[in-house]
Amino acid sequence: MIRAVILASGKSERFGGVKLLERFRGRPLIEICLNSFLKTGVKGVVVTHNPAISDISTKMGFRTVPGGVSLSESLKSGLKSVDWSEGILIHLADIPFVRPETIKNLIDAFSSSPDKILIPRYNGAPGHPRIFPPELIPEFFSITGDRGGRDIVDRHSEKVRRFDCNDPGVIYDIDTREQLERAYSLFRI
Repeated sequence: MIRAVILASGKSERFGGVKLLERFRGRPLIEICLNSFLKTGVKGVVVTHNPAISDISTKMGFRTVPGGVSLSESLKSGLKSVDWSEGILIHLADIPFVRPETIKNLIDAFSSSPDKILIPRYNGAPGHPRIFPPELIPEFFSITGDRGGRDIVDRHSEKVRRFDCNDPGVIYDIDTREQLERAYSLFRI
């Protein structure tokens, strides 16, 4: 069974506040993101958090672990707390509009290619979440600083399998208030 790590411990520097607590159509962005995972039935999801995110995640039934001061530290914290023996789905919480059926379809596609890195793609653009096979997970533990899975994807390009989908949510991240405002014209949630 695929487990998941949702990274929700970023600093939100470009946003100017804790962006995952910002409301979109009346709900915090972190809740919108996590709700997609609840609807998939994926078990073993862990959320790396800063303290402001922990309460919402816990109330929604997710296990939380403290994030680090960098992306790589948060990834390591999440990976240390889940069983990744069958692969791991890694998602960035500031990409909150991924449809539950996209996550389900991605997991189903991974089951037929469990030795591949599975990356969703919308209109030719790579997105998230991404699923990594178990034999590559140890490489995450040698990454430092604000680096994540991209280094592993680049190093193992022959293992990458693109998963085309009709879900703009896989490529829409929120780093600025302008991106949040634009989301109102793109996503109905």
